[in-house]
Amino acid sequence: MRIFITGGDGFIGRHLLPHLRAQGHRITALAGEPSSPDTLRALGAHEIVPGRLELPDPWLPTLAGHDAVIHLAAPVLVWGPWEMFYTQMVLATRQLYAAAARYQVPRFIYTSSETVHWGREVRSLVGIDEDAPFAQRPYSHYSRAKQMVERDLRAASGPTQAVILRLPFVWGPGSKFLRVLETQVRTGRFAWVGDPDMPIEALHVGNAVTALTLALTRGQAGEAYFVTDEHPHTLHSFLAATIRALGHAVPTRRMPVGLVSPLVTLGEALWRILPLGGTPFPMTRFELAFFTLPRRYRTERAHAALGYRPSVAWEQGLAELA
Repeated sequence: MRIFITGGDGFIGRHLLPHLRAQGHRITALAGEPSSPDTLRALGAHEIVPGRLELPDPWLPTLAGHDAVIHLAAPVLVWGPWEMFYTQMVLATRQLYAAAARYQVPRFIYTSSETVHWGREVRSLVGIDEDAPFAQRPYSHYSRAKQMVERDLRAASGPTQAVILRLPFVWGPGSKFLRVLETQVRTGRFAWVGDPDMPIEALHVGNAVTALTLALTRGQAGEAYFVTDEHPHTLHSFLAATIRALGHAVPTRRMPVGLVSPLVTLGEALWRILPLGGTPFPMTRFELAFFTLPRRYRTERAHAALGYRPSVAWEQGLAELA
């Protein structure tokens, strides 16, 4: 297949491109940064298209002749102005899908997020499937933008079939989150927040690659699919094992949610009112939800429609980190 990829030099893309090339696919990659072309060629891209998502007109015609679009690119940020998320995620995806339909690209694969369900009114996501309602008051602009894109693609009726993969937290070698976690542990700034036995979901990047590859030819148009490690992760079991695999002792310091939550609310308020840079201190509500929102997703639809099964077991993924 001839595949057009956005975000090919991101975390998932760096694992996906070599895999697709090894399978014999021909890859065209969008390069948005000056260093991207060399990186993308090293990862296996055959053709490089310079361009940015927010300025699509010059490069959209290059979609002609492709068999599929895999849209990975998005600003993976927990804080920022709505205009940025709307432009780079909502408008950019609308334009990309419209161009794919115009140039008769048969397949459009979009990586969405579990966080479309994360919101202020949500207390638990244990046992939900893809029909669960979106959060009415999402914690972040990122989640709100993902919701809007999913609604657009699920309503699309053009010749291009849109398949949505709804991914949880993605981990593995090269993860920015794991680098931050290791730094916090090494410098003594890590503290446990929330119930250590709370169920959480995660997805090894190798399993994400498996799901994306399957979606090239499988999955129903306009449908979303939860894809996970299908391992009974808990907050403590996941983070403690990861910290050990990274070569550190597991910290024991704890901070009660009742103390952290008001600080988070105050921090976000200050960052909205004052011209402060970076992200709110000590964290955002979006980040706090990672430690406090129970979640366990049903994946039967991914089994039936995609033929998905995890290709990287929990123990194997930990060994890679070590």
